[in-house]
Formats: sequence, structure tokens, C-alpha cells
Amino acid sequence: MNEPPGIEARLAAHVESILNGAAFRRRDRDDLAEELYGHLWQRWQDALASGLDEEAAADQAIRSFGEPARLGRDVTLAYHSRLYASTIGVLVPTVTDAKGKPRAYWVIYFLLFTTFWAMAYGQAAALMSWTPLRAAIGFSGTLTAFTAASLVFQAYRARQRWALGFARLELGLLFWWLGVLWWANPPGLPASLVGAGAGLGIVCLAFSWPLRLRPLSSWRDLRLRSLSAWMYERPVPRRLLVGIGAMMIVGSAMPAVALSLHDPTQIGPADMQVGLTVACTRSASGEVSGVDVTASFLFKRTDVWPTGLVDALQGGGPADEIALAVEGARPNGIPMITPQLTRAATGRDTTDGAPLAFGSTGQDGRSVTALPDSASFEAGHRYEVTSNYSVAPGLADITPITFGYDHLERFYLQATAGCGQTAVGHTVSQLYVIGP
Repeated sequence: MNEPPGIEARLAAHVESILNGAAFRRRDRDDLAEELYGHLWQRWQDALASGLDEEAAADQAIRSFGEPARLGRDVTLAYHSRLYASTIGVLVPTVTDAKGKPRAYWVIYFLLFTTFWAMAYGQAAALMSWTPLRAAIGFSGTLTAFTAASLVFQAYRARQRWALGFARLELGLLFWWLGVLWWANPPGLPASLVGAGAGLGIVCLAFSWPLRLRPLSSWRDLRLRSLSAWMYERPVPRRLLVGIGAMMIVGSAMPAVALSLHDPTQIGPADMQVGLTVACTRSASGEVSGVDVTASFLFKRTDVWPTGLVDALQGGGPADEIALAVEGARPNGIPMITPQLTRAATGRDTTDGAPLAFGSTGQDGRSVTALPDSASFEAGHRYEVTSNYSVAPGLADITPITFGYDHLERFYLQATAGCGQTAVGHTVSQLYVIGP
């Protein structure tokens, strides 16, 4: 190949433009360049043999060889499927690595990298702690957004200028995600996310005032304008950019939508029954000497994964709570008398006789007790908790006794009954509304 230097440069530049529009394994770039250059050089030789001068022959060879965009697509197809060539191959073509990245490159890199992993964290959080329907919607949404964020991240690493525009979108979505996580997990929000939010505030400043920290000229390369000029610009079909934007926005919104939906796999007040029976022992004079309280509850159906898949696989589960208030009357202005628990409350599954485990109960007449591992309760089984109280002499009567059941702080059922009465529970809007 004895082409003049000027012709060699023209042919090499055409080959370079073809490879810049293709997606392939980076290690194959030199071999592809050599092969394409050989074909182009042969066309130049054929044009020379037809009587054209060197420049005209180069024009004809380049023209007949084909448009760089079409040839780049053909090269991509040779390495990947048609689907890859029409999407990822267009969005993330392989280009030559450049040295001396502008400092602003790493500012945006941090933003895209953080968004990338925020979406991955969202998928893990949905599977670990969300109920099934919410987890399915949230996971599919974050997976969609994660796929889009991955493409943008790859494109940015490949110096594609279109990824800069999406960095602005991802900035807003990342703050959106911090809000969703805060809403979903206020007690357990990792402190690192708060730190990430503070760091992203600095990125906001970079977008608002592209770090024009003059008069220090050495900082000029921090400006986003210099970064944009350094990036490689190539035409990308609008439909692909719109599609990626939709994937990121819709996918990021789906977890928030999931959190606002009622999950039919979780029970409500209509799926549970609460009962209360009060028996009073009286002396010959008619005064109350003892109180026996039997509180019962039954689930028509139970929750599915109430605290996520991980807890379901590991065993164990959340704790429900019961509240009980047993108080003496106030006859003739005498101070209220609180019955004292005679012995520790006992619980059992009346369906099969198995004992019911629960935490310690206060010795006075007002107590809140935890029921550990409430996820083990079986639908159709009636559970009872029995408490026995003694009272001081001279108590004419007791005020109505209140029993309440709190299910995972989602709803609260309460029943109220006096001596010799039986009552069923009803829903109340506040938790632990016990007592008269």
C-alpha cells in the first residue's frame, strides 16, 4: 500500500468514523480497522485503474464504500444480535479511549454511579421488607430504571454526549429516590444516604454554576462546557432517548405507587375477630372480690410475607400487641381502685390446645403485652388470653373493661365489656385507646 500521506489520512479517517459508530469488542478494533482499510484501499486502487486521479479516486472509493452510520451498524450486527445493534449498539458504541479526562467528568461520573446503585438498593429493599404486591411492583420498577441507568452509565463511560443530558434527569430521580426510601423506612434509613444527599447538593451546584471558580485557570476544566466539548457526539434516534427517559421516570415512580396501594395479600379489620368476656366474683355483701377476663382473637386469613421475603425465608416475624385495662369504679368520690393481677396471664390456642407465648404483663390493671412471632398464627384458630385479678375490699363495681389488639400498627380492634358481659371488637382509629 503505497498511497500518498494525504490519501492515507482520508481513508483512515473514513475507517475511524465507521468504527466510532459501531459496537464491538475493544480488543478487536485494530483488526477491524485493518480489514476495513484494506477494502477501502482496494476500491481506491480500482478507481485509479479506471483513469481517475488520486483525489477523485479517493472520493469515489469513499462514496462507494458507504455511509459511516450504515457501515457501523453492519459491523455491530456482525458481532451482536439485531436487537442489540438497534438499541445498545446505537447508544453505546465503542470509541477510542482518550487520556486527560476533564475534572468535571468525575463529578458526573459520581452522579451516574450513585444513581446506578440507588436503583440496585431499591430492588433489594423491595424484596427484603415489602409485602408481595408492593415488592413485585417496586422491584419491576426499579429493575426498569436500573436497566436505563446502566445504559446511561455505559454511554457516559464511552464518551457519548447524550448521556450528559440524562445526568440532569438522574439527579432529580436520585433525590426522588431518597424521598421514597425515607418514606418507606423512616426508622432504618441508612445514614450513608443522608451523606449521599449532601454530596449530591454539591453536584446541584455544579449544574447551576458549572464550577466557574475563577480566577484560578487550572480549575477551568471543571466546567461542564469543557466536558461537553470533550465528549463524542453522534446521532441517536429520538425514540431510543425517549424510551430510556420513560424507563427511568416510570420505573422510579413505580415504588412510590406501590407504597400507596392496598396490598390484597395483607389482612384488614374484616379478616379478624376480637372478643372479650368478663366474669366477676362477688362477696355475700355484693362487693366485687375477683375478676376473670378472657380475651380472644381469630384470624380468618393471615398475611403473606408481612415484612418481606427475607423474613419469610429466615423464619420468625413481627410482633403484634394486646392491651388490657381493668379499673375499679369511683363510688362517692373515693379514689379509683386498680385490681391487681393475681397470677401471670396465660394464653392458648383453643383449636389444638397449644400454649400461646407472649411477653410479661404488668401487675396493675392496665397493660400492653407483645405477642412475639405473630406471623405463626394460623387462620381459623381461636386464641385466648386469660387474666385473673383480685381487688381490694369495698369495691362495689368495676368500670367496663377494655381489650385491644394491634396488628402491626396497621389496624386496631377494641372490645369493651362489664361484669357478666361478652363483647366483640370494633375498629378504632387510634392505637391503644384503652380504658373508659
